[in-house]
Amino acid sequence: MNDNENSEYMTEGQVARRIGIKQRTLQAWRLKGDGPKAVRLSERMIRYKKSEVDRWLVEVEAKNSGS
Repeated sequence: MNDNENSEYMTEGQVARRIGIKQRTLQAWRLKGDGPKAVRLSERMIRYKKSEVDRWLVEVEAKNSGS
């Protein structure tokens, strides 16, 4: 594994691939306040904590399974 794979933070592209959506969809969700919580590290740098992406996925799975 390289350093990027061990990082606590994921890029928009990494999150989009993990969820199976287009990066533009993830950006639209972020602007609407949907999807996993993003962290703005600078004016042009958006990242997602891996733990937050995992938490959000569990939440979505629970909602969709009727639990």
